[in-house]
Amino acid sequence: MRGETMSSQFNKVNICLIMTSLLVLMPHTGFLSMNDNYSVDLEPENTKLFSFHSDIVWVDGQQPWPQPGRTSGRESLPPNHGPDGGAGLGTPVNATELQSIVRPVINWQYSNYVYSTDALATPIADLSESIISDTDSYDRCGGNSLFTVLIQTEDVGGTLHSILRIVEGEDADLAWEVDLGETEEIKASPVVVDLNYDGKQEIIISYDLSGTFYVKAYSPELVCTVTGWSPGGSHITELLWTYSDSTLMIGSTDGPYVSSAYGGHRPTAQPLLADLDLDGTAELVLSLIEKNSDDPVILALDITGTSATTMWEKTLDKGSHPSDPSFVQTDENTAFVLLTSVQSSTSAMWLWKLDAFDGDSNWDGKSLENLNGFDSNVPHIRLPGPVIANLDSDNAMEVVVTIPSDFDGSSAAYGAEYYGIEISDGTRIWDFEASNGYADSPPIIIDTDEDGDHDRVCWITWTTNSWNTNRDGFAGCHDDTDGTNPQEAWSKEILEPQGAPNDGIAVSSPIWMNIDDSDEPELIVPYGRELRAYDGDLGTMAGINSEWSESISINHRLWSSPSLADIDGDATLDLILGDTVVSNEIADIRPQLDGRSIEFSPVAPDPGEIVTITVSFENAGTSDTDEDSDVILYADNQIIAQERFGNMQPVDPTGSGSLSTFNVEWSGNLGTHEFKLVLDPYRNITQSRYDNDIYITNLNIVNPYNASFEIPTEPTIVTPGENSSFTPNIRSTGRLAGIWSLSIDDTNLPEGWMWSDETPEGIESIEIEVGQIWSPKLRIHAPEDALGSDAGYLTLTLTLDEDSNVSISAIAAVEANRTRGLSIRGPDGTANTHGYGLTGEYAEAWILIHNLGNALENQILMQWDSTPWGADLKLYDLEGNQIPALSLEPDEMIYVTARLDVPSNANLGDTVSTPLTMCVDGNEICQTIQISLSATGVITDVHQRTVPGRTLSWDISADMPAGENQLEWSMTDAELVIPGWVWSTTGDLEIIDNSIILTRSGSSRVYGTLILNLPNDAPPSYHTFVQQSIQSTNHVLQFSLEVLQIYRAELTITSPLEQPYEVEVEEDVLMMIKLENPGNGLDNYRLSSELITTLDNDEEFEVDVSFTSSTVSLGPGSIQTIPVIVTLPENTPANTEIEIRIIMTSQGNLSVQDMEILSLSAKQDHRWEIEGEYLGNSIRNSTIVTAPGKSGQVTLQAMNIGNLEDDISLDTTVSVRFSGSDNSQGWNASGTTIQGIQVNQSGTLFVSWTVPNEAWNGTIMEITVNANARGEIVDTIIFNVEVPQIREWRAISSQVDLEIEPDGSSIDIEILQLGNSPSNAYATVYVNGSNDWIVETPEELPLLSPGESALMTLNITPPEYAQHGKTVELHIRLREGNSLSETIVPLRVAVIHEFELEGQGPWVISEFGGFPHATLLNEGNAPTTITINVRSLPSGWEVAGETTTVLAVGELKGLPIELIPSPNWEGESYTIKVEAIDELGNVDEILLDTVKQDYSWGISPIITMASGDDTLLKIHGTESDSSVIDGSQGLLNWDSSGGWLWSASQSIQDGEITINSNEGLVYSSYISENSVRDGNCYLAGIQGDITAYCSINNGTGSFDYTLLLISDSGKLLDSHTGSLEDNLSLVQMNLTAAEWNPEPGKRKLILRALDSRGIEITSTQKEFDIRRNDWNIGLTGIELIGTGSNQQVQITTIRENQNLLNGADCILEVSSGQFYEKHVMEPSAVYFLPKIDRPDLPDGSELVVQFSCAFPWDIESDSSDNEQRIILTDGADSNGEIEDLETGLAAAALVIGLSAALAWIVKNHRERKEMIEITEKAIKQNLSNKINVKKKPPTQIDDLVEDKEEKKQELETQNLVAIKDEVEEELDEFELRLRRLGK
Repeated sequence: MRGETMSSQFNKVNICLIMTSLLVLMPHTGFLSMNDNYSVDLEPENTKLFSFHSDIVWVDGQQPWPQPGRTSGRESLPPNHGPDGGAGLGTPVNATELQSIVRPVINWQYSNYVYSTDALATPIADLSESIISDTDSYDRCGGNSLFTVLIQTEDVGGTLHSILRIVEGEDADLAWEVDLGETEEIKASPVVVDLNYDGKQEIIISYDLSGTFYVKAYSPELVCTVTGWSPGGSHITELLWTYSDSTLMIGSTDGPYVSSAYGGHRPTAQPLLADLDLDGTAELVLSLIEKNSDDPVILALDITGTSATTMWEKTLDKGSHPSDPSFVQTDENTAFVLLTSVQSSTSAMWLWKLDAFDGDSNWDGKSLENLNGFDSNVPHIRLPGPVIANLDSDNAMEVVVTIPSDFDGSSAAYGAEYYGIEISDGTRIWDFEASNGYADSPPIIIDTDEDGDHDRVCWITWTTNSWNTNRDGFAGCHDDTDGTNPQEAWSKEILEPQGAPNDGIAVSSPIWMNIDDSDEPELIVPYGRELRAYDGDLGTMAGINSEWSESISINHRLWSSPSLADIDGDATLDLILGDTVVSNEIADIRPQLDGRSIEFSPVAPDPGEIVTITVSFENAGTSDTDEDSDVILYADNQIIAQERFGNMQPVDPTGSGSLSTFNVEWSGNLGTHEFKLVLDPYRNITQSRYDNDIYITNLNIVNPYNASFEIPTEPTIVTPGENSSFTPNIRSTGRLAGIWSLSIDDTNLPEGWMWSDETPEGIESIEIEVGQIWSPKLRIHAPEDALGSDAGYLTLTLTLDEDSNVSISAIAAVEANRTRGLSIRGPDGTANTHGYGLTGEYAEAWILIHNLGNALENQILMQWDSTPWGADLKLYDLEGNQIPALSLEPDEMIYVTARLDVPSNANLGDTVSTPLTMCVDGNEICQTIQISLSATGVITDVHQRTVPGRTLSWDISADMPAGENQLEWSMTDAELVIPGWVWSTTGDLEIIDNSIILTRSGSSRVYGTLILNLPNDAPPSYHTFVQQSIQSTNHVLQFSLEVLQIYRAELTITSPLEQPYEVEVEEDVLMMIKLENPGNGLDNYRLSSELITTLDNDEEFEVDVSFTSSTVSLGPGSIQTIPVIVTLPENTPANTEIEIRIIMTSQGNLSVQDMEILSLSAKQDHRWEIEGEYLGNSIRNSTIVTAPGKSGQVTLQAMNIGNLEDDISLDTTVSVRFSGSDNSQGWNASGTTIQGIQVNQSGTLFVSWTVPNEAWNGTIMEITVNANARGEIVDTIIFNVEVPQIREWRAISSQVDLEIEPDGSSIDIEILQLGNSPSNAYATVYVNGSNDWIVETPEELPLLSPGESALMTLNITPPEYAQHGKTVELHIRLREGNSLSETIVPLRVAVIHEFELEGQGPWVISEFGGFPHATLLNEGNAPTTITINVRSLPSGWEVAGETTTVLAVGELKGLPIELIPSPNWEGESYTIKVEAIDELGNVDEILLDTVKQDYSWGISPIITMASGDDTLLKIHGTESDSSVIDGSQGLLNWDSSGGWLWSASQSIQDGEITINSNEGLVYSSYISENSVRDGNCYLAGIQGDITAYCSINNGTGSFDYTLLLISDSGKLLDSHTGSLEDNLSLVQMNLTAAEWNPEPGKRKLILRALDSRGIEITSTQKEFDIRRNDWNIGLTGIELIGTGSNQQVQITTIRENQNLLNGADCILEVSSGQFYEKHVMEPSAVYFLPKIDRPDLPDGSELVVQFSCAFPWDIESDSSDNEQRIILTDGADSNGEIEDLETGLAAAALVIGLSAALAWIVKNHRERKEMIEITEKAIKQNLSNKINVKKKPPTQIDDLVEDKEEKKQELETQNLVAIKDEVEEELDEFELRLRRLGK
């Protein structure tokens, strides 16, 4: 047994291997290619490159341009093309040759990114199988176009990120993108390969990030709808795997341009896709750098759909930089990876030949002996890799190697070198040198004469001057490279390319194209920012044609090597340069895509109705049409319109053209009408394709009202005295739903028959929705005495209620169930039977007798005729017992034989016959069978009837013919050879080969038995076997067999799975049943139902069960799923299990049944009565007036009239009909909820609404209120809210400079219309706080619409005495009707800086020093800062005191300095010069002479203070016992603080102090009054109801103040300026925040109070939590996609106002038991269908998925739909068993067939288009630290700065803003307030 198991497993393994091999082989054989001539014809002849090329080796994955150089050998071989190619009059897909770019034009450019793409090559991919769309959006979602793959750098949150983008090829629309993060600039090209062999291509990207090397594989899902592509999202589920290594890097840090001053370009090699192990799948080869040792490392990765693993890794011990790797296969078992390495310090190079299987080095670094000189500048951007070529006529391949060095720089003596080398032994065949320059790109090889070897090599190089700022390019070709001495064919110099200096580095490779179809193909050279083409013969641009005679300017740097493909699917060749496509300039007019070219209005017309047909088409080409063209529209092959159109420009993305359209009116009758649009029927326009000039669509015109009967032809059988149900299906087939009535005519029923209607809703006035089925229930009654022959029909007529002329009729047949009868049949089922007998024996014929009645038949009469053999006919049973009389039970069936003796003298072949008649019910019901009997030489047993799987036998007797010893019959001719049937024999009978042989063993009569083993699956059938023997025509082997049908039935309820299933009463419930016929033949089944549950009350209770078809026909083994509609009646009690038996009955055998029980439970019946009034009127359909910015509310009373306690909530939706140009936002309404309301109890509900401030007069909001009782809508109330007229105006000064020049200024006040109807206002303007301000206003203001504003110019002149810092109130009053608004803004005079310095001599100085009698007076109108300088200071003297002082407006202050004399001063007089300078540089000075005294001033003798205050006078030389007398105050008292106490009472100009009655000192005093005020401010409330006010305490003197309410965004929400008189306080001044509509989040308000000088008295601020809940994200379901380890969980959603959630922090939480994970979501995306990998949980686990968002999105309108649950199933990987080799081979054949079909689809299902235009500018710019962005080091050479100038200006602007912010810190409070007002 163990051995058998192992053998079975071994066979299964072999089978799987066979299937896998077939799958692998098929894409590489011709098996699938027969369906795609286009791809085959356009594919380059790759086999020319490999003499030992194997069919299974991966070359390009059938992708147009999957990697740099297209193929693994880097040959850059274009698709098949020529100047005469193209689609012609056929379809592009059938083109055998693409058309060349004869007239070049820029088809499209995706973006304005300065580098186009960071990668040094641009792959082109066929991603048609990766597109997720529907058939309606096929064309706009890619159609037949290809896709380009780009890498661009973009500023994301202040840092530079690399973005991988996929751009659709026809419309240049972004189809997909993913943010790769803050990587190093990615120069390694992406590559395209199908990793998991599902036809969907993967994108592999390699890059460095944060010190680690990464390789990532994405399987992009391109999601597209009729609205366009959905490129955004994290695409985390599309990331197949990530490979990383922190010890490696792909971009070298060693290179001449790695410094940021030179652009920060790290030399990078390009990845390679190649079939290293020759198994038909691609591996990935990468040239890398080991970070620690700086050694080159070649890494080979085995890449699959699930992982990347190291295949081999080779460290190169020579060189510092590796080149791009290449691949070559040298024979069917051998392949190599070729590359070069260079030592940057010496420019020495080596060639490496690594075994592709394991990385072993064959040459261990073969020196290229490039010793012409030293060049430390290689590599620059990359080291060009080898290119595989055939340089001779043998089968062995060669390689072209690039030596990039230019040893003499810009001098012409040397240039880059190129070697032709034999791969087999490394022999150098030839070498040549470019005319000049470095080489950063590999050459292009060309087979000009198409003989299989490459006879031309073309190249591009570049040079730079000694300052490394000026660059030139060189391009050329060398011929005879298929020999040993190549010669330069031509070379050209390209001087000073356009763009930045680095644009002149020739990084992009050249490529060839056959443009003029003459001699050598043309060379295409991308260089700088221009594209050039050089004639292949002469090397001139003019030698091609006039269109290529000039260079083509490209809007970006051309570093990315070109790709060639038909990217837009028009059979013309396209040249792809990063994000730019250059195409042939040619028109292509076509219908609008996706079936929108012919549109009908109305879309579903009535017969004869006028239809407006709109025709639209466009020029999708690359050139104007130039010529007029006709457009013809046919309807049913008749011209209904013909228009002529002039020049049409190309549409986007190529040009700015638009759709061309025209309209035509048409009407038609019932039926389908074909419309055909023919563009340019006379071929006036030269186009790239003509196959899309015709568009055909159909319009179906159907009756508005129509219906059809769906009635089976089988009659309704009714047993006499009983009744039968008849339920016809009536389907609404019209365009509109109708109300119909059914009438029934019973005149054709048999006599005494009746019908009745049991349809619950009756059969009159029934509404049938479009496409829906109505099934009335009728019952047919047959009388007791109905005859079995009774038959008739009902006539059913359906009539439209509103139009009796619309009616449909049908008949329904009825038939009586016959209750008596006999059936007599022979073996073949007819009333004939034939028997055989030997002469002298009896002949025997088989008969079946069946009692068809429903009662015992024991008086069966029989009669027959006499025959030539006699009349002694007898009946026997099959056991050989004679039957004297027949007796049959009801429905009994017996088998008998009729026997008649055969005379001995009968001749063989003689036949007699007689009818046998049997009658019941006297002679009323009779049946006759014809019996024939023959004499024969061979007899067998009689006919047999059996079921399959039995062993049967027939006894055979024969009389041997004279002279014969055996009889032989052919089994084939007797039709005994049937598959599965096994025959055997006994006795004298045997089977030899294909013959049955009966051999004489004794007497002439021989015997044998024929045995049959009948298989189990034998189908029901009648078989008769007749064959003459070879020896005698009278010895015929003849017998018959009937295989009976086995009747079986199997019924399964497939939905609902969980029972009891809760349903609504009186609502149709859909259930699904699966029916299976396990029998061996076709059977009809009747479906029925039976109510099991009975209720414990007297109410009638009947459940309606409706089958879509009550009779189902199933073949053997067939399965069919049938929907069943079950309806519970209204009186079904809630929460009670209702059981219904569903029965499936075989009609072939009514005793065969299967049944299942359906258990249902009725949901609660939610019914409510809801009433509401507003101002005494019913709220329903009423109109309520609500002013803008106001809210309203209505009260509703709700009574529960259902059958259980219930809850009810009011859900509201609003629809706004705007008046005029009203576009106000913020209309909303909401309802309340009440819970737990008992039956017949009531509760109170409220509906509230808010009208936005911006609403216009006449705008109406329709509020729909849905009453929701636990998820069921039980009532809908609709009413309107209308906006009345509001008159309101406001003057705004936020952008006005409120400082008025002393001689007057003009200011513009913004007048804002805050009302809600267009009008104008009348203005009154004046200044409060001073009567001397002059204000001039305009005569009238303009008419403004709501929300509009205009400027009102005011000419304001202040009074002469007005001071800066003194604020007055500018009152602006705006009046309209009874509406008056007043705006008060503060004004002050512009600042004037002016001061005066005066002195009164002499300057009295004692030995201790002394202060002068000098004053500083601020005569300006603003505070000023004075700096004091003392000039001509005697030697040894010092200055003490404050040399800087601040003066308020009008402030007088003593000079705050003193002089300290030299100890040697003897009292001689000095003239001291004192100089004062303010901040504007104004200067004043005085001269004072010194005089020496014993006493001098120790403080300034200028006294300024408030009246009533005291001060201390300090006098040098005095002590406490000195006598100090003031001339006005008398004797002064000494204070312990060290001075003389002096009281401020009056101002004295020349006061005098006398000390000790000896010396005197002069002083001046200035005494003023003082007042002090303080206050506080308060903020509270919530958004929409905010309290803001300030209070100011009382005090002496008048007091001017200003209050400001400011949002955190800097907006002035409200302000107030006022004055307080003496001893008056401001109790509370409120400010409003009604206009504050902040964005959600934490938001702040600031309230400030300032005095007249702009000094803040007090302030406060408060933070508010702002939320929005007028959105909803609901989870509607969970689906399990796939099975096993690849299973995913997909969540379906419903969204409302999801656009509000842009940037919201939302997650999906997935949990099950202890398992928990969360996923970040982007619910605002265009397409939101989350899909996650199935968690590692066992089947049967309940998975809970919950959606939530963080503040401020933590509250939504409906949180009840935030959770879904599912039970996990199908988690185990399928482990199907293959029983044997035959099954495996059959499965393999099936796989082959499916693969062929799939391949056909793949080849014909091209890329789709996208309609969303997404433009993104990616800026390669580092911003300064001022805006939190990394900044590169300063540029060392200005000309090499690669940042755009505009970004530099932006940075400077940001720095100025920052400086401005710093200056603002030094401004006074009033100026800051004005600045903020301005903001």
